[in-house]
Amino acid sequence: MRFVLLLCASLLSGCATLSGSTSSSSVDVQSLPQLSARQQHLEQIPQWSVSARLSVRYETQAWSGQMRWQQGAEDYLININAPLGQGAMQLKSNPQFGVEMRLADGHVSYADNPQTLLYDFTGWQIPMSGLQYWLRGIPMAGRVKAVELDDSGRVSLLQQGDWQIQYKSYTDTRTIPMPRKLILKNGKLKIIVVVDHWNLEA
Repeated sequence: MRFVLLLCASLLSGCATLSGSTSSSSVDVQSLPQLSARQQHLEQIPQWSVSARLSVRYETQAWSGQMRWQQGAEDYLININAPLGQGAMQLKSNPQFGVEMRLADGHVSYADNPQTLLYDFTGWQIPMSGLQYWLRGIPMAGRVKAVELDDSGRVSLLQQGDWQIQYKSYTDTRTIPMPRKLILKNGKLKIIVVVDHWNLEA
């Protein structure tokens, strides 16, 4: 019933298409030509960087900072202002250990994935593996619960795993419109990302 109501609302508004809105259903991304074309286009741009402001809220806790993400074809480097005035942290791919985290005080930690390191340091489940894709307005590999597109065929809402991602605005680049502001929600955890600059390199 909820799916029917949402579908009717999207048809009446003429601005969105929602697919697979229940937790037991999934969306075939390949059946959405505009989203599929976007994925294929971005796959041809494996090197990119983004500078953004972050706001993280969980119950009574809150933190705001900045992030710079540099993604290469085989590696990545992420710099984030650490919460609670602890300086900065750097996450980068490590061929031997998976991911390396360096803190402002020189401490170095290793793990298989970046979200494990961030959870150990902050206590927050920040979905860095998914964020690599969600930042660009596309789903990561795996089951997609729901997708909503705007009039221009860009993702306005995405549900994947335990996360709901809302895309509030996009910004034009020389190649393709990229997300400008997105809100990620998972239970009581809310992450707001506001992008200041995109750099896409072919």
